[in-house]
Amino acid sequence: MSFSSRTPSLTPSRSPSPTHPVQPDHFYGSEDIQLPPSPNSDGKTWLDPADDPLAHRGIPVFKPTMEEFEDFEGYVSKIECWGERSGIVKIIPPKEWTDALPPLKDQLDGVKIKSPIEQHMLGRGGLFRQENMEKRKLMSVREWAELCAKDEFRAPAISEVGLHARSANVKPRTLRKTKKKADTVGPELVKQEPTDTVLSPPTPPSPTPAVLEDEGKPKSKKRVAPTREAREAALAGRAAHDREFLDKFEPHEDWLPPDTKPSDYTREFCQILERHFWRNLGLGKPAWYGADSQGM
Repeated sequence: MSFSSRTPSLTPSRSPSPTHPVQPDHFYGSEDIQLPPSPNSDGKTWLDPADDPLAHRGIPVFKPTMEEFEDFEGYVSKIECWGERSGIVKIIPPKEWTDALPPLKDQLDGVKIKSPIEQHMLGRGGLFRQENMEKRKLMSVREWAELCAKDEFRAPAISEVGLHARSANVKPRTLRKTKKKADTVGPELVKQEPTDTVLSPPTPPSPTPAVLEDEGKPKSKKRVAPTREAREAALAGRAAHDREFLDKFEPHEDWLPPDTKPSDYTREFCQILERHFWRNLGLGKPAWYGADSQGM
């Protein structure tokens, strides 16, 4: 008679080791401070979004490898836990993927901005209401770029925000001499001119009824609709201007403000630019953006 042993096996079970979340390259908004793991991390050597539920570290920025980036949907699923805390994340594509993209200028030739939206920010004291006004207008890339290059719409240059702007706009203080000048000025003398007494002017002759009838009718200007040939000529001239613009357009440089280089957009300058944007929200001309347009 045999008895089956109920003694448990001493062989340790091989449970899978816990996988830690994908680690961000850095956090935007953390003022370049190397943040250690949270005190609630229980000795973990990696960062966990659950240890920072309010995302005080900043916005997580990821730099995937080409192998990770090939399965973009899978990569986004892995970093979704970070976005649930911070509300937004940034993914910087690998350089080999960016270099393999087709030329941008060839794609811009067929892009049209349909019904751009003008954003009105109303309010003050940190409480704003946004109103979007849709423009019934079709714009080409050239017309959109020319609009963005205007002073009331373009981004501020590096010399116009932060410490650069304060040092550039310093003006010598002038003493006010208005009060002293007012004290030294004597009483104003007004020359009295003699007035002539004029009798009642003669009554002008009354206009004829025909003149009254003509004056009562408003003069309306007739709007002449352009002919088909004129419309086709205008469209052809517009298309020629668009092609000429795209031939000279440099997508990576022409968007820059005056006296500003791409290398000027460091993390520190972007933070200053961000504060400048929020402090001037609602001031100046309302911003436009090409919503629901290809490539915008």
